[in-house]
Amino acid sequence: HQVLEKWSNRIDVMVRTRPQGNTPLMNINLNGLLSREIAFKWMRCDWSIGIEEDTIIAPDAVNFVVHCFEKYRRNPFFRGVNLGSKNRYSEGSEGLYSQVSYGVQGQASMLTNRTWSHFNINRIQKKLDKSGLDSLMEHFVKSGFMCTPHNSRYLDFGWNGTHASPDPENEHYVRLEE
Repeated sequence: HQVLEKWSNRIDVMVRTRPQGNTPLMNINLNGLLSREIAFKWMRCDWSIGIEEDTIIAPDAVNFVVHCFEKYRRNPFFRGVNLGSKNRYSEGSEGLYSQVSYGVQGQASMLTNRTWSHFNINRIQKKLDKSGLDSLMEHFVKSGFMCTPHNSRYLDFGWNGTHASPDPENEHYVRLEE
């Protein structure tokens, strides 16, 4: 709520929807798809942040996105910005981040218009009830890099089920942490 108040003069459109899908996963995916379609197709924005409804982001999250976009906007391999990290938010290390090729992670992220233009939306729509939107985009997003903070811009960790493993030895998450 504080982030929305702080940035209200720069928010052009905020859409609140009622559930349209048959499952929570489908509703999350539909909201992500709808918000980005509005931003990129209808408003022709350079970038768009998607935040799931159960996620609280830090007050500096938008500043982080703006900084990364300005720095990498002309790089053809720049896909966007993750706002989450395995490390919890703590003051003092806000400027540290990595360029990660693992795709979109977690419940809040920014994608660029250039990234979005590579997706076949009709094909994605057919799979919204089977897989998370981030995994449906992963094939292209992984071909470049996402700026991912060392200091999470999440103030909470949501349900912590789809983007973290309870097994500390899980090979994928060990590589991701490295």
